[in-house]
Amino acid sequence: MALGWLTALKAVPWSDVVQAAPNIVQGARKLFTAAKAYRSPADAAASAQASSGERGENPEARIGQINAHIETLQAEQRASAELIRSLAEQNENIVAALDLMRKRMRMLAGVSILLMIALMLLGLAVARN
Repeated sequence: MALGWLTALKAVPWSDVVQAAPNIVQGARKLFTAAKAYRSPADAAASAQASSGERGENPEARIGQINAHIETLQAEQRASAELIRSLAEQNENIVAALDLMRKRMRMLAGVSILLMIALMLLGLAVARN
């Protein structure tokens, strides 16, 4: 069982994985930072009401804050989508490598069976003489 996994790991295009790793790590860090900085809508609404009540902000300023928040969320969504795309591409590469390995293993098994039959026939021929 372990031999199969080792063979599978050898078939993975590690150079592609290593090249893409910094982008994936950077995207994951951005996503984690954005998720950490995100406040729940209830907390944000309470904070906004308190600050607008204290400072006497007008509705236009509040709309500007909401628009800025929407833009931030859209940027985070784009970053998340890019990270997911990158992970999907790497997953596709790994699946393709594993499929190629599976095909090679089947071919190797067939050749091994043919060689085993040939050796048995050769052994029988030598034993008769």
